[in-house]
Amino acid sequence: MIRTVSNLLLILVSLTTAVLSYPYLPENVPMHWNINGQVDNYEPKERAVFFMPSLVIVMWVLFWVLPKIDPKKDKYKLFLPEWLSLQTIFLGFFVYLQLLTIYTSINPKFDFMSLMFVGMGLMFFAIGNFLPKIRQNYFLGIKIPWTLTNENNWNKTHRFGGWCFMLSGMMLIVQGMLKIFFPALVFWVLMVMMFLPIVYSYSIFLKTGKDETSKRLRKPTDS
Repeated sequence: MIRTVSNLLLILVSLTTAVLSYPYLPENVPMHWNINGQVDNYEPKERAVFFMPSLVIVMWVLFWVLPKIDPKKDKYKLFLPEWLSLQTIFLGFFVYLQLLTIYTSINPKFDFMSLMFVGMGLMFFAIGNFLPKIRQNYFLGIKIPWTLTNENNWNKTHRFGGWCFMLSGMMLIVQGMLKIFFPALVFWVLMVMMFLPIVYSYSIFLKTGKDETSKRLRKPTDS
């Protein structure tokens, strides 16, 4: 109940912020920054101001729909508190981005990238904290062939992946605080967060396959 109210409050904050800030926004609002912190895309404020509230609402609807259509929908009961917390984390991050974008539009000299990386790092760190508790499903988590076909592989990979996400989050926070916006750093963050769990999952798959083969070879044949 508390999480549901929190999510609705975030939607309300997003919509209210869009309406109240509209008269103060320039005709063209920055919507994308390159890795060096330079704006490389603008949108008319008529579209830009309501983009993020629309995205937040769509995400909130998806969070409600996805568990109902997931073939493993019964699994959600096993990690319901984490599922609800992750919803709030995702919605909160996009509302945070909306506030940064609006403030940057009104104050062009504002350092958007630093706070964006810090916010993203905090989000990844929080996701990493909850990731080990996520049970097998088709919409949330590290969804690769070896985790989806083996529950033990899923659980081990998500425990390892949790540490990878938290490490990536710390790297992004440090990057934002030190204002080091190098593509190489972002690349390594993504490598740690996305590639290492895949390699780890596959290594478990190879080991499990060999163990299962050995068991079959040791199993006595029927006479």
